[in-house]
Amino acid sequence: MSTRRKYKTYKELSFTDDFLFCNIMQNNPDICKELVELLLDRKVGKVAYSETQKSIDLALEQKGVRLDVYFEDDLSTAYNIEMQTSNTGNLPKRSRY
Repeated sequence: MSTRRKYKTYKELSFTDDFLFCNIMQNNPDICKELVELLLDRKVGKVAYSETQKSIDLALEQKGVRLDVYFEDDLSTAYNIEMQTSNTGNLPKRSRY
């Protein structure tokens, strides 16, 4: 039995796939801004800085967290966008960061 992982082609990817989601959000700040405005139902400043797969490690003995899309607007407000396709039960712990 083969243990090789089957990768999707570009045509098979959807917006909820991590690779495509992060690339769209990173390379299209207007889409990123509009998505957050729709979700929060409020205006967001101009995207001043964005990073995908941002790691946060608070201490050596603690497990860190990786944020899908992190960005700051021109008013220094920080936003984190996570694409969740299944409920793994760890959202409360992940949200504390």
